[in-house]
Amino acid sequence: MMGSSFRRIVFCGAACWTLLAGGTSAQAQIIELDAVSGEPFGVGRMTVQLSGPGADGSLLLTERGGRVFYSTYETIRPVRRLLRQLLSVPPRVNVYFLFRGNQPLELTLYASGPYTQRVTPRRDAGAQQQLMRSWWRDYLAPAGDAEYPPDVQNYLKAMLSRRLGLPGVGRDRAQPDEVQSALGLLSGSESLRLELGQDVVLGTVDKGPADRPLPQSIGASALEVVPVVPLAKVAIEPIALHVPEECLYVHFGSFENFQWLNHRLEEWGGDLRNIISERGVDYQLHERMNRQLALHETMLSNIMGPQVIADVALIGTDMFMREGAAMGVLFQARNSAALGSDIRRQRADALKNEQGSSEQMLKIAGREVSFISTPNNALRSFYAVDGDFHLVTTSRYVAERFLQTGRGNRSLGKAAEFTDAHARGVMPAASHNTAVVYLSREFFRNLAGPQYRVEMTRRLRALAEIEAVQLARLAARAEQQPADSIEDLIRGRFLPPQFGQRPDGSRTVLRDDEVFDSLRGARGTFTPVSDVPVANVTSAEAASYTRFASTFAQKWERMDPVQIGVNRTAGKQPGLEHVVIDVQANPLDERHVAFLSQWLGPVSDKRLTPTPGDLVFLEVVMGAKNLSGGDHHLFGALRDADARGDFQINLIGTLLGQPNLRGYLGAWPQPGLLRLIGGASDVPADAAGFSHLRTGVWRRVSDQFTLLSFHPEVLAEVTPQLKFSPAAQPGQIWLHVEDLRTSKLADAINSYGYRRAKGIASGNIRFLHSLIEQLHVPADQCLTTGEAIVGAKLASPLGGSYELRDDRGIKSWTSTALADSPSNDRPPKGYEFPAIKWLRGADAQLRLTKSSLSAHIEADMAAKVESGFKLPAGLNLFGNGAPPQPDKPATPPPELPKPRDAE
Repeated sequence: MMGSSFRRIVFCGAACWTLLAGGTSAQAQIIELDAVSGEPFGVGRMTVQLSGPGADGSLLLTERGGRVFYSTYETIRPVRRLLRQLLSVPPRVNVYFLFRGNQPLELTLYASGPYTQRVTPRRDAGAQQQLMRSWWRDYLAPAGDAEYPPDVQNYLKAMLSRRLGLPGVGRDRAQPDEVQSALGLLSGSESLRLELGQDVVLGTVDKGPADRPLPQSIGASALEVVPVVPLAKVAIEPIALHVPEECLYVHFGSFENFQWLNHRLEEWGGDLRNIISERGVDYQLHERMNRQLALHETMLSNIMGPQVIADVALIGTDMFMREGAAMGVLFQARNSAALGSDIRRQRADALKNEQGSSEQMLKIAGREVSFISTPNNALRSFYAVDGDFHLVTTSRYVAERFLQTGRGNRSLGKAAEFTDAHARGVMPAASHNTAVVYLSREFFRNLAGPQYRVEMTRRLRALAEIEAVQLARLAARAEQQPADSIEDLIRGRFLPPQFGQRPDGSRTVLRDDEVFDSLRGARGTFTPVSDVPVANVTSAEAASYTRFASTFAQKWERMDPVQIGVNRTAGKQPGLEHVVIDVQANPLDERHVAFLSQWLGPVSDKRLTPTPGDLVFLEVVMGAKNLSGGDHHLFGALRDADARGDFQINLIGTLLGQPNLRGYLGAWPQPGLLRLIGGASDVPADAAGFSHLRTGVWRRVSDQFTLLSFHPEVLAEVTPQLKFSPAAQPGQIWLHVEDLRTSKLADAINSYGYRRAKGIASGNIRFLHSLIEQLHVPADQCLTTGEAIVGAKLASPLGGSYELRDDRGIKSWTSTALADSPSNDRPPKGYEFPAIKWLRGADAQLRLTKSSLSAHIEADMAAKVESGFKLPAGLNLFGNGAPPQPDKPATPPPELPKPRDAE
């Protein structure tokens, strides 16, 4: 298979030459050019000889009349590249492209400069088919990296496959496990979203009538609750009595704690996104939720927050923040009149600032509830009061259930699992915890119920259709075809026939350049799942849920409650704070952790003491179920030593010690799992216990310890110091991490983080350039268009912004952080990888028994010096700073249908 087509597609433009090829690009010579006409497209191939520095650099093909489409660049096989280097032969690249019409084409290929050549298409049906097959083969080739949003290529591949009758898209997918599929729905997994996006464009989605009743929900199995303390001693905080039992519950205990955790999640969330995610996007979840709820920082909250508010909690039936969550903030007031006055004042301000906003007084659960909203749900806020308890939420369902709990109807504070020591008996509300998160059985059961599962699938389809319309319009405009309505797009075959026919009668609406869902609203602010009724389902939906319920009953049977406690105290050094996180899943069904229980051994009250010089140390008690030789301790460490050159992160290679790292793996009292990598090899040992294995790894056996490393000096240093000590927290897994910032590896880790961040920023640039080449988007419109496609801001983990610059006569995008940084991969002065900036050491422990799972984590974190945490800082619930001001377009936004709450 040829190399990545889209990787070559998006490596285009002068900015990519500068940033990705070290500022120099290849010179090109067009040595062959052929174009064969056809319908609906002709196809051409340009063979290019590249020479000079950056000979594998990026190319960009254009045509004077804009008649060239969907070009792709055939990359060079690795073997060919090796031979070329040995023989010093300049590489050749085949540039494939589609075109319209029979008139001569005036093509310009941009390498280090523009190379222009004219060709007159010829007629040859056989040649046209052969070239089309070559073009499609390379167009379908999988991407070599995943650092840029895949939305454009996902749509184009599916659209062209259906439109041109070409194979290879949306076929032969493996049937996922039903429980895994449900988890994918709940987590919004990218693979599931992309598959559904292809199905929408191919026209293979469910079109059946919704003529079946909603299936029965998964039954609630009995939960055995055995109190660990006398029930009379379990104190339940008053606010818990007003939380519906099917809601997630984050209890803070004080207004100050609420503000601290909110601030920390905002700070850590962005950094973790940059460390873990391969997408440089910012969904602005906090700002969006802040705006939806109409809760912002006020003078009252700055000065009198703790005097007015006695307790705070976050509640909700889900956390689908990207597209519209059923979330709310619940206050217990010390001064109910003052709190109510401040909330009403903020709501009045929102009504003034949001275009198209309105207020209604709804009768919910027999009470008057204020509902302020805009047609597109950018503002969607219910305000309900029950005595001293005030709830502001995005969900009518949550507001209704809140009012019902005040009458004693299924509140979390009265649920047996919560009161009987497994929740408040283990983590009392009055304890030292800054926040306690509780996820009840009913919360998980509600998420796994038929209404949530069916609506989540329909919701994902609605999102896919909105995106398909956005991209279809761009493709149609690139081909100079009508794109003013969905009907135009269907006639032009940019969308499939019967596009938008859904079982629930909702549809995608295109109005005045705005695309939205007739039932759920605008992308990013959908009506919460809990507020969308599901009365009937299709036969396919019923069958899918039946399979899921059956699989769930066999593998899981019941849900287990989970609670998480977070505590923070001052750190041992100035500028640090000590954060402790405890996780409890209790009671626990053995089947829910079957995978872990197959590998873990019995709980141990002793553990190995990390050896001085171990930067990262991991120890696991392994069981004998899947291994010969019985239970054993498996451990490994990365040593604090200077790194040589670049390195890659992988567990075994890092712990054993790559050539430029120092590390080791070990086992006691027998090799156990190390048998798989030479721990029990028959290579004889010398007098000191050393043996050099055939794999190049060194082994040392001493006092029932078996150690492996690429570096014998590491084994000589570590082995005499190995010893066991009592475990502070008995368990089966322990992790210890020293302060990375002060280690000898700090520079190497910083360089690794910079390369990762640079790749993400470069991926966004490649994405912007793909819009120019594949969809003919004007260069100055690429940023706004790209952000509309992905539904998020394109962000750079390096900071800076994306700018359009003129480089040798070509308008191209760049990142200011990249353009101003060195061309190599050494981080510029002042750059610090977030992982070593805010994590200053950590210890973690996990313990698994037949009936419970617990984890204990302690970490030293860098406190934010510039602001500190001298709170309260106001009702800035989901972000920091002043309340975001809504965008005010020159023309009023389209009038979307009123949500069903108003009917």
